[in-house]
Amino acid sequence: MPNETDRKKGRIGGIRSSASTSGVKKTGAISTVEETKKASAVSGIRATGAASSLRATRFISMAERAQLFEMIHEEADKLFSGKNVPPQHKEIVEQAVKMTIDAASLLEEEKKKKE
Repeated sequence: MPNETDRKKGRIGGIRSSASTSGVKKTGAISTVEETKKASAVSGIRATGAASSLRATRFISMAERAQLFEMIHEEADKLFSGKNVPPQHKEIVEQAVKMTIDAASLLEEEKKKKE
């Protein structure tokens, strides 16, 4: 176990031997294994009800984008509050979410231009 000084510095200075150990329980034997059965073939694929009612994604304005990014920042604050996470890690996660949204927007714009 690390001493208190090392614990405060976030490092381990040494390890002491354990006081006692306990045995490991043995697992029981497997009595039987059922034979695998052949699966039936796929007969067809249909759209689900929810997928058939999807509508096209709309573009968001710069003001909506700014509002969305502010919400992402607030949610990141909530997610990481009270946790022992360095601010750099919070920033990395926040930026990754924002980059994903921007990338999806760019892909959607390119898709619309090709149509």
